[in-house]
Amino acid sequence: MSASAQQPAPVILAVDVMGGDGAAEDRLAACRQFLAQQSDARLRVFATRDFVAKTAGAGDDPRLQLVACDSAIGMNESPIHALRHGRHSTLACAINDLKHNSSVCLSAGNTGALVAFARHFLTPLAGIQKPALAAFLPSPVGKTLFLDAGASVSTDSEQLLQFGLMGSALMRSLAGKPQPAVALLNIGTEPIKGNDTIWQADRLLQASRLNYQGYCEGLDLFTGQFDVIATEGFVGNVALKTGEGMARFMLETGCWHSRIPFLQRFFQQASHLNPARHNGAVLLGFEDLIVKSHGACDIKSYISALALAWELAKRQVINDLKIHLENLI
Repeated sequence: MSASAQQPAPVILAVDVMGGDGAAEDRLAACRQFLAQQSDARLRVFATRDFVAKTAGAGDDPRLQLVACDSAIGMNESPIHALRHGRHSTLACAINDLKHNSSVCLSAGNTGALVAFARHFLTPLAGIQKPALAAFLPSPVGKTLFLDAGASVSTDSEQLLQFGLMGSALMRSLAGKPQPAVALLNIGTEPIKGNDTIWQADRLLQASRLNYQGYCEGLDLFTGQFDVIATEGFVGNVALKTGEGMARFMLETGCWHSRIPFLQRFFQQASHLNPARHNGAVLLGFEDLIVKSHGACDIKSYISALALAWELAKRQVINDLKIHLENLI
């Protein structure tokens, strides 16, 4: 075998720079800054034809390939409309590129359309019925994986079990923890709290191979007591954005300058919820990985999402995740 044949294939990220609430120029600038930080990175950047014509040749790194697409998906566009009319959009092309060139995809775009295109183009993981967005929450002792953060709005008990399985598998791969502690978000920790779906999910989790710790409450999200917290997407998205809103409030009002040591530590930890400091959720449930950036990201936070996508790609996390998941199901 020749030396060239022994070289591993380059790791490439597919990046949809048109999705998001801010300017695509800022996300492209983030891509260029990220390449300056990562000498071995390669990006395939998907943008509209007009945007490519306007920006191509503007001193780009040869490791950044601009790919022209017919359209971009609006942030308010319905998933059904996106599927019918946007299959040649930047978001669709970036996700479809996972089957041909790229290792991980990144977009700050429309979450509903992103999930719809993932379902259309990608192969589901064996034993998984519904995808979940897994977000990393800061804690005093590390990070907690929280899912679903908004890939869907309703979930049955079997799917909550699957969220726990996927979350545990991802934490085993990323954090190297052989038995991540898993909890189920509820309105209380007492056995009588919750509803039929929660009670049935609790029974399924107890009977699983997971290191299941039982119910947790919203106040447990940032304590670090659990490695994985599972919930349905509607509740998860509200909880996540509530935390972001609290972090913004404290940063904008200067609360973190408190002279009380405990409050200083709390505010400093909470500030990591701000998209400018912490960004990127992983869409789980498929044979490929997609990182969903916050829509209201700036250059700094988009670079954070790029770094997460790059780590997932470089470490070939999807391969480890599938092995761990097979051992748990």
